[in-house]
Amino acid sequence: RERKAHIKAALKDEFADKAELNAFVDKHTERMNTNAIKRKVRLMRKLRLQDWNFFVTFTYSDELLSEETFRKKLTNTLKHLVARKGWKYVGVWECGNDTDRLHFHGIFYIPDGKMIGKLEEVKDFDTRNHRMQTTLQNTHFLKHFGRNDFRQICVPDDVSSAVKYITKYMEKSGERL
Repeated sequence: RERKAHIKAALKDEFADKAELNAFVDKHTERMNTNAIKRKVRLMRKLRLQDWNFFVTFTYSDELLSEETFRKKLTNTLKHLVARKGWKYVGVWECGNDTDRLHFHGIFYIPDGKMIGKLEEVKDFDTRNHRMQTTLQNTHFLKHFGRNDFRQICVPDDVSSAVKYITKYMEKSGERL
């Protein structure tokens, strides 16, 4: 509603009457909504074509990086892993609600034998759920970026829930799908 009102206010001098302006804005708003739905459907279809094997979260460490360098360095590292090791991923940047800390969520396909670093089980306290948890952390990403969490995707339902989670944050942050 607010967006339509803003657009109408900006374009009111370009149209002869209010009905023509309303029809124009309604037509193009509908087109934009339809295109957004089509992009989401196309993304879902593409994601179902791949065999994903990990849902990963990367969170930066203040001692190692700033927010800006974390974003640049992780993007560059993932780009190199795609080109050199055959990794595939789809992900989204997000700032956490509680800590306002930038992190990256992604679903990954990592070919056998192409993992960098080692996956190690780490036990720590989950402050949100108030209990101990066991996570898989990659030693390479821990050393260069900070906390990370590799969760293996075993069944197709895991992929669906991971895709829904990622697309929810894409839409919430306003990123194009």
